[in-house]
Amino acid sequence: PPQGRVLTHEVTSTGAGRVKSILGHVISNVARAAGAPQSPLAGVDLIKKIGDEVQTGEVLYVIQSTNEDALERAKQLALEHEAYVKAEKSAA
Repeated sequence: PPQGRVLTHEVTSTGAGRVKSILGHVISNVARAAGAPQSPLAGVDLIKKIGDEVQTGEVLYVIQSTNEDALERAKQLALEHEAYVKAEKSAA
C-alpha cells in the first residue's frame, strides 16, 4: 500500500451490557500486532469507555495499521482475546 495509507478494522461487541473494564494488556498486544509503536499511524482507538452501555454489534474499538498482514494479525488477536469486560444487563 502507499506510504501513509491507514487500514482499519472495527471490533464489535459480542453481547449487550455495561463496560466494566478494559484489559490493557489485550489492547496493547493488539496495537503492537498492528505495528505500533514502530508505525506512528498504527494502533487502537478506543470508542467505548468504562461505564458505557453497549449493544451487541456496536463498535468497541478500531484497529489501525498501514500493513495488511499486521492488520490481519491484530484482527486475529482481537478475535481470540476479549478486551472488554461487560457487566450483563439485569433482567429488572
